[in-house]
Amino acid sequence: MRLKIECILENYIVDTSYNRKILSFLKKSLELYDKDIKDNYYGEPCEKDMSFSCFFPLQKIESDKIYLKESTFKIFITFNSIVDGIHFYNSFVLAKNKRTKFMLGDNSFSIKNITKINEKPILEDIAIFKTLSPIVIREKRENEKDWYHFLDEKGIKILKKNICYSLREKFLLEKLEKLEIIPIDIKKTVVNFYDIKFTVTKGTFAIKGNRKILEYFYKSGFGSRRSSGFGMLELIK
Repeated sequence: MRLKIECILENYIVDTSYNRKILSFLKKSLELYDKDIKDNYYGEPCEKDMSFSCFFPLQKIESDKIYLKESTFKIFITFNSIVDGIHFYNSFVLAKNKRTKFMLGDNSFSIKNITKINEKPILEDIAIFKTLSPIVIREKRENEKDWYHFLDEKGIKILKKNICYSLREKFLLEKLEKLEIIPIDIKKTVVNFYDIKFTVTKGTFAIKGNRKILEYFYKSGFGSRRSSGFGMLELIK
């Protein structure tokens, strides 16, 4: 289930580290809707089968501030589970009807409109994706800080290892190991998340493998920190 949330801002400036504020928005929306459901999703830290991205009408970026052409922006959000999508959708409708204000750094916003977006079918064992939010490849190192990789040969190796581990209870390991990740037009950039800067990947790439696994990536996001607003994908072909 995919949604588009159109939002109205109080002013034309937002922080570059907006992901954490959108996370707060998701949590607050669910809490207003049903505290037990909110606690079920966010009571314990864990990766969820969802992702989101934001679109801002960009004018310029200076230091840690994004200056906009107009006081609006859009949140795109995807859920693998229809039940999850319905809970969040209902929470957004409630927040819209109550004209609830949410903080976005020094700015605030309210929901103007919520639209369900039709998902595209994946019909073959290969799909070409474009990142709507950057891909995070995180390598956990024992007794050391996490290391973040670009989607190059080494990064793909780490990413496949992570996928085989995290999805081992959802799909057969044999099918996960056979996945091929093929960069097409990608670039490296750096993001700031909870005051930590790390490498991420943007662009287009292909994945070859089991169709059900490709559908999972399309609906749930790809890579690490998906439910924190990374790895949301658009299906190109």
